[in-house]
Amino acid sequence: MRSMSEKQEMRKSIRVTFSNGSVWEIPAPIVAEDRARYYAEKEGKTSEEKARVFKEETEFCLSDNSEILDWAGNNMKWEDVKAHAVKVEDARVDFEGEWSNAKKSITQK
Repeated sequence: MRSMSEKQEMRKSIRVTFSNGSVWEIPAPIVAEDRARYYAEKEGKTSEEKARVFKEETEFCLSDNSEILDWAGNNMKWEDVKAHAVKVEDARVDFEGEWSNAKKSITQK
């Protein structure tokens, strides 16, 4: 059974707001485990050492928000997380406010 701390860490997510205003969440363990795999391969010589390093690095990363954000931004691509990403908010557009200045063109079909 998982401890309360582990359950809280499992719900931790990275919230990303893109330039179009859409907001997405990626589960933090996806990023922490990506980082942990890297260090387990780099530092572990045996399968037991790799498993130990993986566990330690996952726990460390999940406990340090800046580490999660740094790893995600500097070592991962959207391709690495998109299967786990959940859109939590669509882009907000003030259609009434933007209507008069929005780019318009004529098309004919």
